[in-house]
Amino acid sequence: MNKYVLFSVLLFPFTSYASNWVDLGKTNDNNYQSFLDLDSVRPVHVSVAGDKYGSEYISAVVQGTYINKHPNRKKGEYYTKAQLYINCSQNTFFLNSLITYGFKDEVLDSWRSGKSILSSGDFQYAFPDTIAEANVETSCYAAEYLAE
Repeated sequence: MNKYVLFSVLLFPFTSYASNWVDLGKTNDNNYQSFLDLDSVRPVHVSVAGDKYGSEYISAVVQGTYINKHPNRKKGEYYTKAQLYINCSQNTFFLNSLITYGFKDEVLDSWRSGKSILSSGDFQYAFPDTIAEANVETSCYAAEYLAE
């Protein structure tokens, strides 16, 4: 009986952090695959200097996996997870943080933006037919769907 109680106590914290990953596709050369954690998509308050329109922003976590002969994979990197701030009306995004993982899920590197106030110039345009566009469009669609 004690084993079952211990197992359920150990399992409970992990199940509360479960993610709902959606495959967003691969690059044309099949060396990179992108995923979106639908559970991470939510509205976020971001201070953007010069935002004259009072745009709304969302936050989303995306994963990029290096596959086949990707140069990063050859360096021992397996995947990254990134937090994006997204402006759906402008089809733009800002990379707020990034964690790089190795083949044994160990953290190889991490980075977080030190900016407390952003400008519109800090956001990058998600060009059509790119992984960035898939990340932004799917995140915006999910945010719109969840808001209903």
